[in-house]
Amino acid sequence: MTSNSRTDLYSKTFGRLLDRVHPEIWGFITIGIQLTFVLSSRIGYIGTKGESYSFLNHYISELGQVGVSHLAPLCNTGLILGGFISVVFVVGLGMYIRNTTAKIAMRVGVFSGIACSLVGFFPMNTPHHIHTIVATSFFVSGMLMVAIFSVAIVRQKGAKIPKSFSLAGLVVVGVFIAFLVDAFVSGYGVGHGPLGVIVDRPHIWWRTILEWSVFFAIIGWILLISICMYIVNRKSSERMRRIQP
Repeated sequence: MTSNSRTDLYSKTFGRLLDRVHPEIWGFITIGIQLTFVLSSRIGYIGTKGESYSFLNHYISELGQVGVSHLAPLCNTGLILGGFISVVFVVGLGMYIRNTTAKIAMRVGVFSGIACSLVGFFPMNTPHHIHTIVATSFFVSGMLMVAIFSVAIVRQKGAKIPKSFSLAGLVVVGVFIAFLVDAFVSGYGVGHGPLGVIVDRPHIWWRTILEWSVFFAIIGWILLISICMYIVNRKSSERMRRIQP
C-alpha cells in the first residue's frame, strides 16, 4: 500500500467523524479521560507494603495493578479509552497540518495510541514482559510522534499552528529521553528491568518522577495543540459567518 493510499484510507475512515467533531475536541476528550480516570485511581490506594500512593516513588502502572490497586479497573479503562481516542486526535492533527512529515507523525501517533491502550489491556499483573513491551512501545513511539510533529509544525507552508510550538515539542521529547535513559541505561534499580518494582524503593525515585513527568508533559502538549486549533478554527468560522450574506 502506497503512502497516498494509506492517507486516503485515514481520510475515508476518519474524515466524516472529524468533520462532525473537530480534532481539538478529541484532544480535550483524551485529556479529560486520562486525567480523570488515572488520577482518580489513586484514591484509597494501598500498596503491597501497606503504603499509600506517591508520585515520588510509584509507577503509573501500579495504579492499574489488579489485586493491589482496588481502583485498577478505573485506571486501565482510562488508558484504554484515552489511547483509542488519542488515535482520532493524531489523525486529525496530521490531516490538519497536511504535509508529508505530518503524515509520518500521524502514523506513528496511531501506533502510540494503540500501545497506550494495550498498557491498559495488559496491566502489571499480566506476564511482566508483555506489560514492559507495550509500555516501552508507548514511550518510544510517543516520543517519536511528538518529535516528528514538531518538525511538521516547523515545515508548515501556512502556519496553522505557530512554529514556536515546536519548542514545546522539544521539551516534551527531552522529558521522554530523560525517562528512557533512566529506565534502560543508568537509573537506580536499572538491573531490575526498566519498569521493575524494587523491594527497597527510595522515598524519592527519579524514575517514577520522570514517568509522571512524561504523563503530564504529553497531556500538556495535547492541550496546547488543541487550544491552538480551537482558537484558529473559531476565528475561521467567525470569518465565514461575516462573509456569508
